[in-house]
Amino acid sequence: MSSVDILTFASSAVILGLAYVIVCTVNGYLQTWFIDKLGDPTAKELGYLALSPERHIDLVGFIACVLLGIGWHMPVPINAQRIQGYLRLPRVLLAYLTSTLCALILAMGTLVVSLAVFGENPTYRFLSIVFHSQEKLDFGRILSIFEGYSSSVILIGLLIAASIVLNLYIAVLNFIYNMIRLFLFIGVEKSYTYANHSENILTFGTLLGFFLFKPFVSNIFFSLIIRAAHYITYFLGILS
Repeated sequence: MSSVDILTFASSAVILGLAYVIVCTVNGYLQTWFIDKLGDPTAKELGYLALSPERHIDLVGFIACVLLGIGWHMPVPINAQRIQGYLRLPRVLLAYLTSTLCALILAMGTLVVSLAVFGENPTYRFLSIVFHSQEKLDFGRILSIFEGYSSSVILIGLLIAASIVLNLYIAVLNFIYNMIRLFLFIGVEKSYTYANHSENILTFGTLLGFFLFKPFVSNIFFSLIIRAAHYITYFLGILS
């Protein structure tokens, strides 16, 4: 590996690693807050309502993000049996969807910021670069694409784009993972025998579902955040 390749990998690792820490910390905090408001204080009691990265970072997820561009955070605990009272079933369903909703909201908000700061063309060029070369950002090509931009602006643009993409993949992964968790929770309440194999179902079911449905679900989620971000920017007068 040449010195250029080493520098490229190191720069990519810094951008993706920093995006991972920011995204996963904020995402885990927001999830905990929403789930607590829905009636389950379990995660809050365990210390997840904190903007401290060590509470939300998963080491394997961090390594996967740096090497592959796809990461995940520590799952926020959910004890749906503590959600009782009025509209219990909708609140239980919403609790299991909270992680996906938080990730999509963060992705949309970050996209709005990028559109406001950089405009449409640079924002989508940054996103395209990160989407197609997450594990290794070719800075020689990037500098030629963004000729005239300072290196600090390019790095900020790539960091914002990496945050959007990572939030998108977290939304997809958590959607599959938490739908399986909901399925298992229903099994526990109904005493279904498959609930005894919850760990294997969660692990292998999530991996299988992610690789089978990732393109389809991620395209839907990406279309949603793009539409929402554009409506917001037009409403705020950022874009015309």
